[in-house]
Amino acid sequence: MQEEAKQATAGETGAGSPGQPVRQMEPDPVLEKAKEIGQSFLNFLLEGVKAPFQASKSVGAEQADLINGLITLLIFSGFIPLSVFVLGSWGRPPFFRTVVLPFILFIIFIAITVAVLFAVARLMKSEIDFMQVFTRFMTFMIIPAGLAILTFIVSIFNAYLFSTLLLALIFMTVSLASIGTIFTIKETK
Repeated sequence: MQEEAKQATAGETGAGSPGQPVRQMEPDPVLEKAKEIGQSFLNFLLEGVKAPFQASKSVGAEQADLINGLITLLIFSGFIPLSVFVLGSWGRPPFFRTVVLPFILFIIFIAITVAVLFAVARLMKSEIDFMQVFTRFMTFMIIPAGLAILTFIVSIFNAYLFSTLLLALIFMTVSLASIGTIFTIKETK
């Protein structure tokens, strides 16, 4: 009886005799969902870099597009304050004031920008909804988000001048993203 229990236990763990079937581990649903989201974001990223205007017109308010937009928002809002934190030549500035607070303020800034773009869309008598404006704007924000990551990497090497130029370029491309979003809204009116 004890021997049967040992064999049953050994069979369940896969350490039994070669004749016993070994159970395959079932895939983790969270891991599978993360892989799916990662693949979707990679496709979103590639399309947004290759042809931002066309990619912006093709996104909608579907869940995958919203998740991709949120990932872009988090990358953009997170890496700029982290770059400033790393560049802090005046010692180590407080993390909350240098990273967390600007992160929240960037998210609020993006929300206000999307709200203004949505208001402009309504003035243009477009039937686009708020989430579509968000996903379109975030498609254009792929390039500034990529520049924010590059700025962070450069700031690790203490390249102050280059980091500052990249930060200026980021804010210029954010302005262009707003203009591009308005043009895509006008195109689909």
